[in-house]
Amino acid sequence: MSGQLARLISRDAILYPLVGEVKDDLLATMTDFLVNRYALETGSDRILERVRKREAQFSTGIGRGIAIPHAEIEEVTEPRLVIGFHPAGADFESVDDEPVFLVFLLVFSPENREDRLAILSEISQLLRNFALLETLREAKNADELVEILTEK
Repeated sequence: MSGQLARLISRDAILYPLVGEVKDDLLATMTDFLVNRYALETGSDRILERVRKREAQFSTGIGRGIAIPHAEIEEVTEPRLVIGFHPAGADFESVDDEPVFLVFLLVFSPENREDRLAILSEISQLLRNFALLETLREAKNADELVEILTEK
């Protein structure tokens, strides 16, 4: 994997295992993790509110076990990403009604739309690689997940 996404993936940006059974639980957990991981001054509540607002428009559960919740946050100067892995899969109200096991939570500045589009595009490309998705689902820990994602 190359480009914008590769530079955002690191072991300490992986939440494994992600716990929760429904979308809102996952979003709350991941938002807290994002704020703590990057020591963001913008609070979890505000980011969660923005992510929920985006989800109300259309689910970011894009299918094949992947969700890409995201939001514009004015105080974020560069894109910030955390990845949650739910081994059993959880209900995310995905477009294909299938459980989600891999959640990419992305926040970015409203002025940084080019990076946002590049990152969202790279994540979406994961959907096209069925073998990669199967390998990701078999990851046993965060280190394996990072290794798989960075190798591809």
